[in-house]
Amino acid sequence: MKKFSYLMAAACLAVAIHPARAEAPRELNLYQGKALPSWHVTVAGFEGPEQVLDGAAVTIPKPADSRVPSGVVGARQGEAAGRHDALTLHWKDAWYASLRFDGGLPLDLRPYTAAGTLEFDINVIELAQGGIYFTMRCGADCNRKLPYVLPARALQGKGWQHLSFSLSCFARKEDDFSKVVTPFAMDATGAGEVALANIKLVKQGKANASCPDYRTESVTPTPLAHSWSLGSWIPRHEKKLEENRRLKQAGKNPQLLFIGDSITEGWEKSGKQVWQRYYEKYDAVALGFGGDHTENVLWRLQHGEVDGLAPKVAVLMIGTNNTGDRQDEPFATAAGVRRIVEELRQRLPQTKLLLLAIFPRDAQPTSFQRRLNEKVNERIAALADGRHVYFADINAALLNPDGTLSPDVMPDLLHPEERGYEIWARTMEPTLQKLMSDQPSCALSAAPRSVDYPWMSMARWQQMHADQVARAEQGNIDVMFVGDSITEMWPKPLWEANFQKFKPANFGIGGDHTGNVLWRLQNPAIAGLKPKLVVLLIGVNNINLCGEGPEAVFGGIEAVVAKLRKQYPSARILLNAVLPEGERADSSGRQSVVALNKMVAGLGDGKTVFFRDYGARFVGADGTLSAELQPDFLHFSEKGYRVLADAMRPDIESLLTADDMRAFQAAPAGFADVRANVAQGRVEEFSYDSNVTGTRRKASVYLPPGYSKDRRYPVLYLLHGIGGNQDEWRGYVRSSAILDNLIADGKAAPMIVVMPNGRALADDRPPPAERTFSPEHVAGFAAFERELLESLIPAIDKQYATLAGRQQRAIAGLSMGGGQALNFGLGHLDTFGWVGGFSSAPNTGAAAALLPDAARARGQLRLLYLSCGTQDNLFGVSQGFHRYLKANDIPHVWNVDGHGHDRESWADNLYHFAQLLFKP
Repeated sequence: MKKFSYLMAAACLAVAIHPARAEAPRELNLYQGKALPSWHVTVAGFEGPEQVLDGAAVTIPKPADSRVPSGVVGARQGEAAGRHDALTLHWKDAWYASLRFDGGLPLDLRPYTAAGTLEFDINVIELAQGGIYFTMRCGADCNRKLPYVLPARALQGKGWQHLSFSLSCFARKEDDFSKVVTPFAMDATGAGEVALANIKLVKQGKANASCPDYRTESVTPTPLAHSWSLGSWIPRHEKKLEENRRLKQAGKNPQLLFIGDSITEGWEKSGKQVWQRYYEKYDAVALGFGGDHTENVLWRLQHGEVDGLAPKVAVLMIGTNNTGDRQDEPFATAAGVRRIVEELRQRLPQTKLLLLAIFPRDAQPTSFQRRLNEKVNERIAALADGRHVYFADINAALLNPDGTLSPDVMPDLLHPEERGYEIWARTMEPTLQKLMSDQPSCALSAAPRSVDYPWMSMARWQQMHADQVARAEQGNIDVMFVGDSITEMWPKPLWEANFQKFKPANFGIGGDHTGNVLWRLQNPAIAGLKPKLVVLLIGVNNINLCGEGPEAVFGGIEAVVAKLRKQYPSARILLNAVLPEGERADSSGRQSVVALNKMVAGLGDGKTVFFRDYGARFVGADGTLSAELQPDFLHFSEKGYRVLADAMRPDIESLLTADDMRAFQAAPAGFADVRANVAQGRVEEFSYDSNVTGTRRKASVYLPPGYSKDRRYPVLYLLHGIGGNQDEWRGYVRSSAILDNLIADGKAAPMIVVMPNGRALADDRPPPAERTFSPEHVAGFAAFERELLESLIPAIDKQYATLAGRQQRAIAGLSMGGGQALNFGLGHLDTFGWVGGFSSAPNTGAAAALLPDAARARGQLRLLYLSCGTQDNLFGVSQGFHRYLKANDIPHVWNVDGHGHDRESWADNLYHFAQLLFKP
């Protein structure tokens, strides 16, 4: 370009940046042989480091772990097919390649959006195995991508062509194009070579190329047309048609159908084992296609994929590619889901449709795409009618309590692995069972009362709910009691004497099950409350009135707890065990309650949810219930309520006021005893070379029952006290029996436990008492940090079948080992995701020094667990650490018991700590 015309283009750019100074130019040249002043061409590929094209050419290096040795991404400026002002991108075996303009001041392109065009010359040199997309980025959450795969392939070998796209292909009605950060990008996949030239924006242009309408794309049936899908998507569709034909020929009619995208397709891959356990018995069919948007599912349905099928239930989840791949507006994605629902209702009129909320994606709940999905979920929930279409949101079960998504559940923060599919199947099972058995789900279906009982008419139920809504509208409620008749029927004198000072409100209604509670909590007045504490007691009517088993009822209670946590984020929850019913211990109702409570106990986390079981106060030595306390062996007499109030009131008071308190009930009797009927793990001696002492050192390694090198296990490192060694945990604390029992009961994940000698000295034997606290002895504990990280962990990962990553590695210790665990774990959050300190000693580093960045700690820590007894002389160490964490809003467990510096405290806390580890 001549110097004069180049300067004129720069002047036009300045006008575009500052539109108030002059009218926007008719043409805004983005690239004519080179980028305009202050802008540059950026080249990216392999999702690795980007490079600026500031010379004739640039090549993007492949990552060291690249699985495509022949892959390449590069770009050049200059000659291409007879033109000297071209910009060429070439790529091979690349999942992602990109060429874009950025780096300059944001452009105000509003004058161009009404009738403007994006125009350029293009020469598709090679694209048989690739695809291209044109993109504009108008902000952090505004990425407008136009696919051009098939049209571009049609241009291959035809030399230079001129393309002109209306800016309406990129700018949507609500978009702010006043600060466009990337006015043009060409993204690519697969393999190809494409040259561009004369890239510009024209204020009053004429388009010669078409694009989909973003308002209707999601409801316009079409096959998927990504470059990577063109050779496989139609063949997969044809394969599914053939499989369905074979099922019919064999006389099989699938009773269950799954429809969706790659997350559904994953049932045939990562979720295969779970599928076989849960769904093979139904001859179930999975119609999941990777990359599918709503319009692609519509095309498949209209081209025979469900023809001839008559399942009892069809499970539909779709939409995450609409929101993630092209950032569809929530209304557009929801419209696509609605059309699919309508299509399925037409084609499968006798089938019940279970519509699932789109699963969460991305690590943080604040991510843009996560929020888009949630907005879609709010819209599609209204599609449920309770007769033909049912909606279930199981997302809380996939997330951590703080709303973050764990790579343990979805390694790429989008697609589940086996554990994720297990959570999906288990959580959905209560609802699915009800739909398969032609009964509505009490557990998870949020619904008002629909049955008249002799003791509770529909009219009375509606009036009670209206009265409770009126009470909520008055506000001034610190404690919400939520539940059924047991909550409703508190005698007024006892209620006022025990709870009135806490500013309570009673939200109990007789006969309610978890689904009724879920429905009542949705009321705007009730949802708008800001309680300090919620006392929840619910579930017995799911058993007695709905006939649901413990697993189904647990799913309902879990859903209510998740609802409360989300709706009242600053409140604590006192989660009551379902109280005993049935006169005798062997009654079916009692056995169901016992089995249920074992599962419900796991919902307590010691931070927000505090589980309490007051049932033992009502059970005699022979296991029978007292008619004096529970006349019908379910509901309470006034004397029974007095017993319940005496048990519950101190916990309510503590949760409202106290800080140093028990997060968990004491471990049950016999929890650390060897049980004859329980499979036992084994402990072996492990030797390794220390890079600190230059000697061979030893550790004790616990391998869980059934340990096999054919699977992988998470690892817990347990550190001993100042006078102990590698045998202290298994000998003095009896850690092996504790873990064996927890694993057998399904309360803890099978894990490897490494118990090292934390004294990094050539002579690492416990010293005589007079030298226990000598400087050289204490220094050995500090020196162990480097040995642990550089010698022991690599040696363990090499020798055993470990899951070697921070998400699957924990560290904890007692006394001096507790201080080590906090110092080493919090100092190396890239190595440990789970950290615990029991009765930590004064060697514990200052909390502010170990966790100077609260935001980073919140993002990285899976669990931080602190404990100490009130009779322990070291109580102040852990208490001070806790207070720093609380002041800086760093989530943690703070469990205070009444013990001293003793085995009972450490065993009890290992029991609770182990149950929290390695959970999704």
